[in-house]
Amino acid sequence: MARALLAALLALAIAGASAKIHHSVVDTDDRHLVPLTDAFGFAQTGGKMDITLRDIKLYRLQNQAEPEDYNWENFGFFLSRADADMALEQELADPSKCILRDISNLFTFKDSSVQNVINKKADHFTVHFEVEDAGLFYLYFANCEVDTPVSFDSTIEMYNVDSHGHKDYLSVGDTSLDTVYFTMFGVFAACTAAWATWVYRNKQHAHKVHYFMFALGCFKALTLLSQALMMYYIEHTGSADGWNFAYYV
Repeated sequence: MARALLAALLALAIAGASAKIHHSVVDTDDRHLVPLTDAFGFAQTGGKMDITLRDIKLYRLQNQAEPEDYNWENFGFFLSRADADMALEQELADPSKCILRDISNLFTFKDSSVQNVINKKADHFTVHFEVEDAGLFYLYFANCEVDTPVSFDSTIEMYNVDSHGHKDYLSVGDTSLDTVYFTMFGVFAACTAAWATWVYRNKQHAHKVHYFMFALGCFKALTLLSQALMMYYIEHTGSADGWNFAYYV
């Protein structure tokens, strides 16, 4: 039991750190509010987001309705600041209100491109946004239709564009983490090398604990190196490219 729990926690940790390009599958979900991403920090300028939707399906649990009977404006996506949780809870507390009416939504299912995906006239729909406000944001999907679960497959890219026009998939406050970890790796590697030199030159005074400390220094240096490479690849590609596995192991 303990091993299974540990394995599950490790899998969740690896999945959470493996990428900043979010792949979210919503499967017959009838919640009024569905979070799709972790919090991401957009910069003052250059914040962008790309959303791709596939396999959009709607289900009516009661009083089956034809597609034309749906109010397509009751399904939509919006960005919310990370500190706006209380406001969202207050909006959801009143079932007679639709949160999409009170906020600036990104788009709804009424969009003709989304309709093409729903009606199987297109395989997918991709939309690009420029985020003008800086700060930490979550992306949500809102469903204001009663007894109407929704399914769809989404790929969401949230990133900032630097002065050279390159995508940076790390939040605005995390962009220098790879440099920090590379520096710490250099420090630990140098300290471990110095320790190994001292132990080698003083073999007559060395004990097992000194060799264990050398091994600890090696593992710590390798941990920092894998973490630095994980952050580097996430920053530049949106994916850890397997370095998250090395880090957690």
